[in-house]
Amino acid sequence: MVVIEYPHIRWQCQRCGKCCKDQVGRKRRILLTDYDIVRIKEGIVEGKFCRKIRSIGSYKHQMIQKDSSCIFLSYSRCTIYSRRPLICRFYPFTMVENEGYVFQVDADCLGVNLGKYVTKRALTKLVEEAKKAID
Repeated sequence: MVVIEYPHIRWQCQRCGKCCKDQVGRKRRILLTDYDIVRIKEGIVEGKFCRKIRSIGSYKHQMIQKDSSCIFLSYSRCTIYSRRPLICRFYPFTMVENEGYVFQVDADCLGVNLGKYVTKRALTKLVEEAKKAID
């Protein structure tokens, strides 16, 4: 059985869009799985939105940026929110393998320590989505 360590933290998205663009001293790389590509293409008629990269685990593509931002960011809002990539759905959390898996939190996110506590159920749902994306 895989052991997953869940954080006990409050978080609420502030809809600032900072996670979708480069910040001072920090380049934002929005990595994509093949599953992400399929989901995004469902709502796009034409146009290139990613480029192939050397694989990093299940991530084989990277989102193209425009003016140091995700090309789907418009007025601090995601225009593909319901189909956004796995890495975006996880934010501000990342899972790191360490004798099981540990959720880590990006302390630079403005929504950390605001709103309600993130439930184990919500994080488990993200883990299930990740399993689908990497299979």
